[in-house]
Amino acid sequence: TTQPTPEQLKELARRHLWVYFSYLGREAELPVIVRGEGCYVFDDQGKRYLDGLAGLFLSNVGHGRKALADAAYEQMMQLHYFPMAYGHPPAIQLAAKLAELAPGDLNRVFFTTGGGEAVETAWKLAKQYFRIIGEPGRYK
Repeated sequence: TTQPTPEQLKELARRHLWVYFSYLGREAELPVIVRGEGCYVFDDQGKRYLDGLAGLFLSNVGHGRKALADAAYEQMMQLHYFPMAYGHPPAIQLAAKLAELAPGDLNRVFFTTGGGEAVETAWKLAKQYFRIIGEPGRYK
């Protein structure tokens, strides 16, 4: 298929893409980021930006890191994503390593897919804890 031109992409974005930190009802010129290299990203005009947003939603380990891409590829060839309803070797090994590094008697890891799930899980865990110790009214 034919790739859209930069101008076509900008028009498609203006018409269809709702980005984070949008001002509703106000048009804004949206840079179209086309590639990353290390801690920088580049737009379709070649302008370089320090990638200060990646850590906002995920771990910023840099763009274009072949070793990380190769490791992800090898893992995805075996098992892409699988929820933690069961264990799988990389999750088990990472949990053991994190438990080893954690202070005191912190020795359990609960993996989530994001902050919302992590917060909700912690809230449910705390709520259950207080039920178990006989203080079910402590739920906030």
